[in-house]
Amino acid sequence: MDAQNGGGSLKSPPRSACRSRPHPEAAATYRARSPLHAVDRIARPVLLVHGLEDTVVPPIQARVMAEALERRGVQHVLVAFPGEGHGFRRPESIRRALEVELSFYVAALGLAPGKADRLLATDGVIAAGSPDQRQGR
Repeated sequence: MDAQNGGGSLKSPPRSACRSRPHPEAAATYRARSPLHAVDRIARPVLLVHGLEDTVVPPIQARVMAEALERRGVQHVLVAFPGEGHGFRRPESIRRALEVELSFYVAALGLAPGKADRLLATDGVIAAGSPDQRQGR
């Protein structure tokens, strides 16, 4: 699955645009914490949602991760949001990101859309209550 970025680009911003500059002395820590360097251990579906104006995590990192997942045959979705940074601010972006996330869960978990009354949790505490209570009505 590929980027759905509405014409945006997953290119890295110029170094001067980045808020947090890398610290060379922490390279080993960055590498150890990077999901890209653990991609060989990822087997479950992955959703990547990224703002194209992100100055904390350059957008190219999401593209590189998606390409690595693709090479390994891991189901994934990459959705890029033009005009958004590290954390979305625009209501339409937030709504779209939540819609994408919900669709991703439905597909990845093999759920049937429109079956909100079906208990998804096996934990009686989480699943307790009437269907109206579980749906927040």
